[in-house]
Amino acid sequence: MSVMNEALMLCDPELPEMQRFSVEVVFDPETAHHLLSVSEDGKQVQYGQFGLTVPHNPQRFECVHNVLAKEGFKANSFYYEIQVKGKTEWDLGVASESINRKG
Repeated sequence: MSVMNEALMLCDPELPEMQRFSVEVVFDPETAHHLLSVSEDGKQVQYGQFGLTVPHNPQRFECVHNVLAKEGFKANSFYYEIQVKGKTEWDLGVASESINRKG
């Protein structure tokens, strides 16, 4: 995204209206791939905690570096802001709780 597009988005007159759908996302460490580390408050995820031993959990992602939120969204509309540091590639998405975690 160009700086101009980002500035236009931040100056969007509809932004305050969208922000009323703000949700707080808390990550569930029980679902996190074993190479992802979730902070104690559940608001941050780091990659590359090699050597970290995590207990087996049937809810844990095994093949893809994913983590789910502890709670799903309760409304059809939601808004969230994220901060990404130290990464050139990352993904953000919304998934059903029934997502395949083993393949």
